[in-house]
Amino acid sequence: SASALTSARIDLLPHQVVLTHRIATASPRRFLIADEVGLGKTIETALILRELASRGELNRVLIVVPAGLVNNWHEELNDVFNLDFEVFGSGGDITDRKTNAFAKHDRLIASIDTLKRPARIKRLLDAPRWDLVVFDEAHQVADVATQFFGSSVSTSQLNELLRDLRYGYIISEDIVAAIDEMIDRFEKGVRDLRLSFDGVKGRFDLRDQGRFVNALEAASSLSSIGVELTDAIGSIETVNHELQRCRERLLEVDSFLSTWSKNEDYSVIRWFDANIQSVRMHLTPINVSDAFRSVVSDIKRSWVFTSATLSVSGDASYFTQQLGLEEAEFLSWNSPFDYPQNSLLYVPKNMPEPSHASYVKRVVEESLEPIIASNGRCMMLFTSLAAMRTAREQLAKCLTERGVEIPLLLQGDGSKFELLNRFKTLKHAVLLGSHSFWEGVDVRGQGLVLVIIDKLPFSVPDDPVTAGRINYLRSQGGNPFMDYQVPEAVISLKQGAGRLIRDETDLGVLIICDPRLLSKPYGKKIWKSLPPMKRTQDLSEVTSFLKLT
Repeated sequence: SASALTSARIDLLPHQVVLTHRIATASPRRFLIADEVGLGKTIETALILRELASRGELNRVLIVVPAGLVNNWHEELNDVFNLDFEVFGSGGDITDRKTNAFAKHDRLIASIDTLKRPARIKRLLDAPRWDLVVFDEAHQVADVATQFFGSSVSTSQLNELLRDLRYGYIISEDIVAAIDEMIDRFEKGVRDLRLSFDGVKGRFDLRDQGRFVNALEAASSLSSIGVELTDAIGSIETVNHELQRCRERLLEVDSFLSTWSKNEDYSVIRWFDANIQSVRMHLTPINVSDAFRSVVSDIKRSWVFTSATLSVSGDASYFTQQLGLEEAEFLSWNSPFDYPQNSLLYVPKNMPEPSHASYVKRVVEESLEPIIASNGRCMMLFTSLAAMRTAREQLAKCLTERGVEIPLLLQGDGSKFELLNRFKTLKHAVLLGSHSFWEGVDVRGQGLVLVIIDKLPFSVPDDPVTAGRINYLRSQGGNPFMDYQVPEAVISLKQGAGRLIRDETDLGVLIICDPRLLSKPYGKKIWKSLPPMKRTQDLSEVTSFLKLT
């Protein structure tokens, strides 16, 4: 209806009117994917909601957004559009263990972080039918789905189970000596499992069976003990509630450890993450497309997935194939920002390969003149914490030698929220950050005019999950690098680059120091995925541009 589009006091872009009409009149609205840059996703979502409500087709809606954007969405949907949304999750949890907010409330905004907990997703799915589910920053959905459909067990959880078993047995009316003995054996099994990892720290996969044979044997042994204990508890005539719950948990642990300790299920990646306090064992699915497709297809509702980084060179197939959404309708609009006029993309000449020992030093050297020309107002994004810390030391030294006073803010010196507030307040600082600063950062206007990216953000190939997927794709005759690693790098790079131009009047320079962007064949694919900024390798052009901002 016209009133739904015009009663909000905002200026609409032509595509927003078209989008609202297209979704509202589509039948069925099974899926819609929108790929946008700077087009006001909150506004468009609100318009869709108002249009559907005016048609009497909208009763219940769930919007899932990144944690840092919960309050933004809540304020805009309620204050601007009067849509009366509640917040669930990190922005203010409105539920407790005894209630299901997904069932009680008809209009909810939830942090995507809350859905990383399987119990929360179960409650979401058990709630009455949602008419519409919207995922903002939907490029994160595949990772969340992988966590949900995967499973893990930690040695800390096993110790908690052991304590509950002890308590349940002590308060039991039927004292069975054999069960007491089995609990003792289970305790020893948990201890042996923890010791079997030999004090290693970090993330490891189990492709090398020989290296962690002791851990595999200990996990298999504990699984067998758990099966015996489960059967013994089941044989008790009167089982108290505590022991019954322990038995249910034992069944899950037994099944997990049995799969984790055997190299028989090739659909999952078996790995573990160890630190001083605990070891967490993981079973991560290689592919979640079938499982996720079953979720979105099982119940008749509308789904909207929106992000500025769903596509690679204009092709959304990587995203849709990950989640089994090949039948989704993909809509994409160019950004209204005047990138060629308002921004530069600079790739330095004569940079060494990223593996070279002097690479971080050269990144700082190439960044120094632009940083001075912009008087700070810069964000430096790194692919590793080690490179970030080294660059901070190098940059501080170089600025001191030049007699230039520019504050340096380093990830880890405060929370992300605190650092961003300090960056905005200081007005001429350099903020150095790693992965968490590549997205979810919105600094508009003259406060940020320079974004520097140290190198293309390829995932670490020896990470257990990355290595598992690479091996799987290779076994299927695919090209893991082009089919998986390059698309992932493109999505991450677009997120990092997107920190620069946040509004139609913003000006700025993006520097990507990695020479592979120009020297490697795959660089062209990445190059084409970036915003259409004016490209240059002339440093003087960069400094001149920055002095005018």
